[in-house]
Amino acid sequence: MFNLFLIVCFDLMIPILYFVQRNEVKPKKNIILGVTLTPAAQQDERVLAVCKTYLRRLRLVCAVLFVLPFGCMPIQYGSIVTLLLCIWLIPAIAVPVAVYALANRSLMKLKRENNWFSPMPAGKQFVVADLQAAVREPFRVHRAQFIISSVLSLVPVLLLVIFRRDANDFWPLTITSITFAVIVALCGPMCAFLIRRRADTVGENTDLNVALTRVRRRGWNTMWLLMAWLTLGLEFAMVWGDSSWIFLAAIVVYTAVLCVAALGIELHVRARQQELTAAGMSNAETPYADEDAFWIWGQFYYNKNDSHLIVNDRVGMNSSVNLARPAGKIFMGFAALLILLMPLLGVWMVSEEFSPITCTVSETELTVSHGITTYTVEKSDVQNVSVLEDLPDCSKQMGTNFPTLYKGTFRVDGYASCEVLLDPTDDDFLLIQTDRKTYIFSFRGKENVSALAESMQPQHA
Repeated sequence: MFNLFLIVCFDLMIPILYFVQRNEVKPKKNIILGVTLTPAAQQDERVLAVCKTYLRRLRLVCAVLFVLPFGCMPIQYGSIVTLLLCIWLIPAIAVPVAVYALANRSLMKLKRENNWFSPMPAGKQFVVADLQAAVREPFRVHRAQFIISSVLSLVPVLLLVIFRRDANDFWPLTITSITFAVIVALCGPMCAFLIRRRADTVGENTDLNVALTRVRRRGWNTMWLLMAWLTLGLEFAMVWGDSSWIFLAAIVVYTAVLCVAALGIELHVRARQQELTAAGMSNAETPYADEDAFWIWGQFYYNKNDSHLIVNDRVGMNSSVNLARPAGKIFMGFAALLILLMPLLGVWMVSEEFSPITCTVSETELTVSHGITTYTVEKSDVQNVSVLEDLPDCSKQMGTNFPTLYKGTFRVDGYASCEVLLDPTDDDFLLIQTDRKTYIFSFRGKENVSALAESMQPQHA
């Protein structure tokens, strides 16, 4: 179950990427595969052949990338599965980009050879903008809904302070709840920021530019509102769910709904762009914007004459950073470095899962360690000690939850909230109850649990 959850979380990006990338062959704003073409060129047999080759390669690449992670299913250790998936993530991102880049270069070559350029001035010196479209489309963010969701996101924080201030997991839950509340609060400002970007400009037809701008902005507004309300729901599920399974189910629902909605809204925006462009630019002689010179491989924006750091993608409703700006280079470099270093996360998780659980008993205390985590139990605080032959059902509240390692704060049936450091596949578990906390340990067969229990018996017994 754990492996399947991990695989689905990683693999979900492949079908999303496939449907978005497949949509690139449909002309929107006179653009196919990142190349601006004349209406006649869009129907040229050579262009259609490039698109057909691109789709065939994309299907093959995405099918292989999608199937590969399921080879991890038989692996017992979650950390090894995570490591392999983190390594898989690098080609899963890079290979589709390379397939798109090859198709873009093929189309650009055809464009230059056949002089398929717009009569509208273009090139390294021009960024096309329609100022009238910006004035005529003053789209307003739905502020009321963003404000209401932001206020409601504070409710779980207040409830934690009022009802669970003395709980062992108060601070982890409160910090997590505040984090979610901040995300909800930022949805409105982020929506307003993106909506203020330059109006869409496809040519000299201001009515068409206004319609395209409105479609993009409505898409953004819908997406950010949905994110705000879904994040609010996830916050309530995390804070007041009785088990980690409730939170896990909430995460699955949150991720699935958000991804499906994002894909649906993106494809809807693209479909409307395609329809509006086809209807508004039916005249083959109509001048149209051509900014191909600013888009490397049709995907990465680079324009020294544009002072903006964040710009709208020409197709769909996404945004890109301007790589000609120093901050754009830093951002893209950091993002690339983060992806390349993802396997290190897997290496750390492997070290976590396979590090031994050690214990040291002195005359006054028991110390149990795993990696950088250490639990110390004073013998004078012990009220009860016993050996559990069967581990009760556990649900994580905060910490690590591998098939072979539980570490952190868990809700345990019959014992409420406990601090645990154990391997759930062990045969015996050491239960220690103090006046403040309950601990459950196991030692992967390296220690005599019964002898440890005897040595930790309360001194007043």
